[in-house]
Parts: sequence; structure tokens; C-alpha cells
Amino acid sequence: MILGLRELFYMDVIRINEVYDNNYTYLIMTTVTTIAGMAAGFFINHMTEKTVCRAGRFRPYVMIGVWIMAAAGFFLFWSPFKAGTTAFLVWLPVSQSA
Repeated sequence: MILGLRELFYMDVIRINEVYDNNYTYLIMTTVTTIAGMAAGFFINHMTEKTVCRAGRFRPYVMIGVWIMAAAGFFLFWSPFKAGTTAFLVWLPVSQSA
């Protein structure tokens, strides 16, 4: 469901393929962010397996993750860059991969 909403946001709200005049912009961006997300998943799994804490293995990361997700939700709809620039294209996956 999240991926479907992300596709709707990129294709219908931002119109990413028309703005950058390339039919493969969304495909490339989705592929790169998926690979980065998989790498982050392996890294987080490694961190949680090695964590020794009185609060447990996962609780510290859940408490940190709540703040990261709140910031990611804000940056999903706010950008300091103008749409159609390369900086905006880099900003989208970086701000939403958190």
C-alpha cells in the first residue's frame, strides 16, 4: 500500500516523468531507493543483533525511529528546492528513505 501511494504521489502529484522529460526517471529512482533500502535493512539487522542494552535489542532503535519517521513525514511534503531541478530530484529519495 505504501509503495502504491508513493507511486501515485510521484506520478500524479509531482508528475516526475513529465517534469524531467524522461520516461525512466521514476524507474531509476525507484530502483536506486529499493537497493539502498535493502542495504539499510541488512545494516539495521546487523546493528540490532549486536546490541546489548538493559532496554533490550530493539527498543532503543524504535525510540529513535519514531523521531526519524516524524521528520520523514514532514519532509515528504516540504522541499527547500524548486520542482524540476536536479536538487529536487535528489531531495525526494533522500528525504523519503528515512
